[in-house]
Amino acid sequence: GVTVLGDGNIVNAEFTDLSRALDDLDRAIAECRQISEEQKLDAAAEVATMRAQIAKKHPDDKVIRIAWNALQTVAVFDGVVGALQKVGALIARFLS
Repeated sequence: GVTVLGDGNIVNAEFTDLSRALDDLDRAIAECRQISEEQKLDAAAEVATMRAQIAKKHPDDKVIRIAWNALQTVAVFDGVVGALQKVGALIARFLS
């Protein structure tokens, strides 16, 4: 089924937890003062890419993998690590 979350994001009901984790990651990246504005824009685009994929009935594993790999550039920042790890656990099935 389809779920519309409070922020208006439409997701496959199977990925509700992942959508919330992506929201947390997006917020963590935006709030991290160590990340440059350019890095924030790039990371936000990768999060949006992942969000678009989980709205589909059959998300594209390759697209999710590429976005995930691109997000590793912000993985070193303290305020982002926990949120990124949570997303990583929830997308593990797409990464194999």
